[in-house]
Amino acid sequence: MRDLDPLVFLARDFWNDVAKISRIATAKVTAPGAALWDVQMQVCQALGNAYPVMVEHLLAYAVELLGLPRMGGGGRNASASSKQTDDFLLRCAQVFELQEHRKLEERDVQTRGDELLMENLAAAWLGLYFLGLPFSHPWEKVRRLADYRGGFPSGACIAKYAGDIYRLARHRMRERTPTGAQAALLPGYTDHDAAVLVLSHTPLILLQDALGFQDQTNVTPSSVHQLGRLYTLLQMMLYLRCDYPVHFFIPISALGQSLRTLAGIPDDPKAAPTNPMRQAYTRVRDSIRPWLFGRMVPTHTGQQTVSLLTLPSDASGMPTCVLGNKTGIYTLESGDSGLHFAGNEINEALLASYRDKLKMLFVLKEDVGRHGPYQLDEDTRIISLLDLNEPTFDDLFRKLFPDL
Repeated sequence: MRDLDPLVFLARDFWNDVAKISRIATAKVTAPGAALWDVQMQVCQALGNAYPVMVEHLLAYAVELLGLPRMGGGGRNASASSKQTDDFLLRCAQVFELQEHRKLEERDVQTRGDELLMENLAAAWLGLYFLGLPFSHPWEKVRRLADYRGGFPSGACIAKYAGDIYRLARHRMRERTPTGAQAALLPGYTDHDAAVLVLSHTPLILLQDALGFQDQTNVTPSSVHQLGRLYTLLQMMLYLRCDYPVHFFIPISALGQSLRTLAGIPDDPKAAPTNPMRQAYTRVRDSIRPWLFGRMVPTHTGQQTVSLLTLPSDASGMPTCVLGNKTGIYTLESGDSGLHFAGNEINEALLASYRDKLKMLFVLKEDVGRHGPYQLDEDTRIISLLDLNEPTFDDLFRKLFPDL
């Protein structure tokens, strides 16, 4: 350690701080009866005397990151730029190894430099956000790099953008009227026109465990990915608490795969799950209803829905996406295939197409009663979860996702 570049120590402190912010903020956001509007203040109070030092670390490293060129950039100062980027990549390798995150492979250093820079910048923005210090410059640089690369890396950047959609939609609804969501709808509009529409294959609205999921293909520490998902969750919950319209659609097949993934069950059908994996699968499944009704949507007013899609064809051709009425983002599965820049902002034409397709699902909504067992038959295409009482919900999920 004594022979390391001083910036390595700064980078180490930066990532240690990001991890600590992630742990504290997660506890505050997911606590029963969480005071969501005061999360940033609670994080600052929990840090106590460490707060000013942490702010200094994050701001100092953010400034260093802002001075870096994109990876592999050319031009008249190509030599100096190459030295800067080489030093940055070396710091990443040293710090991540010190943190016992993972050792960066040579191919990661050679091919994923922009991803590393963008995720570092996102970590700076997210850390400062949860410290109550808005600092737009890191995210502005991420946006510029995304324009150059044609998308965002799969991880904190996409999660941050998804959270922004909920945040922007909430602000727009509030600006239209201070008296409630219903009055915010323009004359002639329905709630479907103003609503945020979400097609999700690993839905935070149902799966609290997805918050801490560690994707081993990521090149940056899991703390920033969790902090990005936490930002999405916080903005989603704030939007829900305002009783603004939002409709979630979750393919049953994708939810089943998510349960297996979160339980650590391998994709190989020949590999039988272990007893701990089976127990984890049951625990994650049985945690869905308490999380949905206890934390996410404690009151049901009708303009917020969470629906399971029984037919894969109803979501065919569409990736996971979060759609506001002005902007949206999609994300594809990333992994060993090298598809690491796996999401992007949705352009206006595609946004309209995606929204039209999801709005069409409303005509399929089943009239699900609150009494008696729910009869799932071959004609059922959409199941409205918020219309189910507790016994019906539990019975349905045990039928759809039986114990392994």
